[in-house]
Amino acid sequence: MIDYLMSKMVWIVAAVVLTASIFGVYTWQRRSMEEVALDEQAERMAELINRLCTTVGDFKGLVSFNGSREADFHFDSNVNGKHYVLNLTQKSLFLHQGARGTWKTFVGNVHLYDPFFLTGDRKPNLWMMDMEINHLSIRSDQDFYVETKGFDGDYHVFIYPETDTCTRSDLVYMGDAFNDNLTWNFQGSLNMSAINATSDFFIFRNTVLLRNLFYFPCRKVVPYPILAVHLWEPDCYTYTSDELDELDNEHRRLTLHEGDTVRFDRRLMLVDGNHTVEGFVYLVP
Repeated sequence: MIDYLMSKMVWIVAAVVLTASIFGVYTWQRRSMEEVALDEQAERMAELINRLCTTVGDFKGLVSFNGSREADFHFDSNVNGKHYVLNLTQKSLFLHQGARGTWKTFVGNVHLYDPFFLTGDRKPNLWMMDMEINHLSIRSDQDFYVETKGFDGDYHVFIYPETDTCTRSDLVYMGDAFNDNLTWNFQGSLNMSAINATSDFFIFRNTVLLRNLFYFPCRKVVPYPILAVHLWEPDCYTYTSDELDELDNEHRRLTLHEGDTVRFDRRLMLVDGNHTVEGFVYLVP
């Protein structure tokens, strides 16, 4: 009787181990297939971006996860029956879904913002903007654009979410205020009283100001070029170029918050003994 019970128990244990092994193999296979599906989706996206990195010419295309929407490129919004997230840097993409993820690199660097206002006659400081915006996350239910744009014969790739018209109109309004208050047209004589001018401007949206452009720090970043300015308050009318460079290096970036007031300060100055008109923007205390 004891031998019978022992053999029965051994059989039950063996059956449990076998079932667990089969279930383990099935789970491993399912996970492996899900990871392969995610990797294939990432590979297709990387191939698209890499094709653009080697494109010579201007191009703009909509990437959509909505199969019924008219777009230049379509991708599935679900992999393994679930949404996923596309995380982009300037050199790579990381597609992840819960604990699973896959990494792909680009053959060239990309920029992660909308170049709508960046044109050939307003040559942007792309390197400076790349320092500001170096990561972008896009869910698989959020369409986005891929664009190639040329500057001085070099073509750059931009990836960015769809931008609303309200953001663009606010950028134009603020950009016009910057440029109008800092620009001066030569009228035949250097008249200090005619050139020197200050005016205050109320900031109605959070804004990041760099030396020759600004943007609103939100998910949809659209840089707007402006006349090159100094982001500090001057205390005299005479400087050397080295002094200006040193102060500019100390004040590369000005963060403005909704409700702040900035001062536009246009001055006729002596720089290295020569007359020049310089623009300054700084916070009003």
